[in-house]
Amino acid sequence: MQDCADVNHIKQSVSASISPIVISVPHAGRHYPSLLQAQSRLALEHLSLLEDRHVDALTEALMGMEHQILVATTARAWIDLNRAPHEIEPEMIARTDPGFADMRKAAMQCDQAKMVAGLGLIPSRVPRIGSIYRHKLALEDIQQRIMSIHTPWHDAIERAMAAAWRVHGFAVLVDLHSMPAIPRGQTGHGLRAVIGNRHGQSCDIALAGRAVSMLRREGLRTDLNRPYAGAYTLMRHGQPLKNLHALQVEFDRSLYLNDMGEPIAARVEILSSILARLCEALADIGKMISHMQAAE
Repeated sequence: MQDCADVNHIKQSVSASISPIVISVPHAGRHYPSLLQAQSRLALEHLSLLEDRHVDALTEALMGMEHQILVATTARAWIDLNRAPHEIEPEMIARTDPGFADMRKAAMQCDQAKMVAGLGLIPSRVPRIGSIYRHKLALEDIQQRIMSIHTPWHDAIERAMAAAWRVHGFAVLVDLHSMPAIPRGQTGHGLRAVIGNRHGQSCDIALAGRAVSMLRREGLRTDLNRPYAGAYTLMRHGQPLKNLHALQVEFDRSLYLNDMGEPIAARVEILSSILARLCEALADIGKMISHMQAAE
């Protein structure tokens, strides 16, 4: 029997049995806090462009399969759960803020391309639209977002993976995302799916390889780590030497959405079935890897 609980901005599956697969969906949240709407110079229709729109619909058919599934309910525009707590753009904070100097020093260690694009922990821009905020933010307010949403989210993933590991001796995190079609001339043009494992750092190469080959057999043009290798979630939760594996799965949104950005039921059903088979394949190869490590 499986049910869902919605606690700490997380919709989470609850099952009497536990599979070795944990599925996280960090960017499909559609709750926009009133404070964000007051602070933003952009309309909700523009803020929603940051969403992995309705990718959580792909998990609904998996609810009865004993996987632990976590879906963030708060919009990415409020806080990006796939960024580290220190990935804060200095330009968003007033230089007079007491914590500005330390924050800027920490930010220098982050992916500067994402920061320049306005896609840090607190997104500051919507690509091709413009800046989000009317004024500078206070670090104290950002810390509140971290404590109320970011920290509980990653704590929940850690608990889910630990529970799976206790039962099976291994766990596989599938961090589920969707991507717009990659334009002609850019790396990855024509891909329908991308698997990321941070170039082998977050999960065993056999797991990532199985994922790529399986999706290709399903008829989806798929590549590994190109152009998306994964970010903070994989960095934090993937520990392959401990049999805690984490990989990112990106699906082209046109596989399940219409031109208006709404789900097409038949396409959702097809892609959900593919995702279910992917999870089954990952569980099988994860079990094999676990047994091989135990025998060494």
